[in-house]
Amino acid sequence: MTGWATVSRTLIVAALTTVLTLTAWVLLPLSWGWDAYTVTSGSMAPLVRPGDVVIASPGAGSGPRPGTVVVLAPAVSGGEPVTHRVVERLPDGRYRTQGDANAQPDSRLVTKAQLLGVGRIVVPLAGTVRLHAGRAAPVAGLVLIALSLAIPQVRRRFRYAGRHRLVAVAATGVLAAAAALPGTGAVYTATSATATNSWKASYFYTAAVKASGPVSYWRMGGTSPSPVADETGTTPLTLYNSPTTGVAGAVRADPNTATRFKNGTGPSYAAVTAPAHSITGPLTVAAWTDAVATTNWRLVFKGSPNAGMINYLLSWSSDGRDMRFIVDFGTTRQTALGRWPTGGGYHFAVGVYDGSALRLYLDGVQVAAQPVTGTITGYPALPLTVSENSATTGLTGSVDEVAIWNKALTATQISTLYALARQ
Repeated sequence: MTGWATVSRTLIVAALTTVLTLTAWVLLPLSWGWDAYTVTSGSMAPLVRPGDVVIASPGAGSGPRPGTVVVLAPAVSGGEPVTHRVVERLPDGRYRTQGDANAQPDSRLVTKAQLLGVGRIVVPLAGTVRLHAGRAAPVAGLVLIALSLAIPQVRRRFRYAGRHRLVAVAATGVLAAAAALPGTGAVYTATSATATNSWKASYFYTAAVKASGPVSYWRMGGTSPSPVADETGTTPLTLYNSPTTGVAGAVRADPNTATRFKNGTGPSYAAVTAPAHSITGPLTVAAWTDAVATTNWRLVFKGSPNAGMINYLLSWSSDGRDMRFIVDFGTTRQTALGRWPTGGGYHFAVGVYDGSALRLYLDGVQVAAQPVTGTITGYPALPLTVSENSATTGLTGSVDEVAIWNKALTATQISTLYALARQ
């Protein structure tokens, strides 16, 4: 056998293997009752591209959790299904969805009945012919067969010419199957653990925070001495006294990093002064940290420690055993206090004022509630700090994913954020 014949045979076997593999990954799940959709838009490229095929199990079971990739019924009659990710389950049972590459969540909220299926597998490029050739794909396959059978020189020269015909027949099957698949107009992001793209959580936490409408959201992944970007585009945090950047973050499936602060001589901290952070009504403040406090270290503070003025404060107790959410209502100071988790690693602290009580959540669970009503004392000219410019009340530890809202997040939203970060 000549060198060219060997190369030709190798290429044919490779083509046959690829075609049959793609065919199996598309058709086998269909035999289980699953559905296949060809991705027709590139809003989530490059991780999933137009021409990939999404395999989805029908229905939504008891309801998808945030982070689940779902196929939605068309928004309008005659439209295409939409493949996006659930970022929030609302108290009324509806779902908020978003494409991972989109800056904003989808404008429509969907019910469970509008969920056509749950994404299970993505087969790369399996729908490319359907995407570009549409219903002409089977015709293209017939042309391949005709060309294969019409070249007798190939059969005379290479005794394994039957493989050419087999490749053409298999290709026709793939083209015909792909042409029959419905399209899906929006695509999703997923990282791949295997060649067949197993689902893995990534960036869901960030999408959910942005979808909830914070006043400011700092991911804490900046590079000192550069300011930490505000994901809302408004007020970056300035880092002081060279905290350590680029340390491991709190969100497990996200490569974004955190910032590590230290107290003692020359304490490091972050600060910004903006009137938007002076909140006098319902509010939420949240942050992740791995600090193990020994005294009343400050985590997030809007106010002035020297003047005793507090708009809102997440701080440990004097013995470091409890987390406190402290807010001033005129001349009255109110506190919600709960025991800080004893396990190492990152923990999630959230303080909420909802108009009827101060609430403290640790790791997604409410641990304290202090009934109170009234107007919070605002201090628009005072800074918001992460840690503090103090040798004794600044913290030593890493801080990640700090966010402020001028509204009260619900218990469901807070537990969802915790679950997204930990999956």
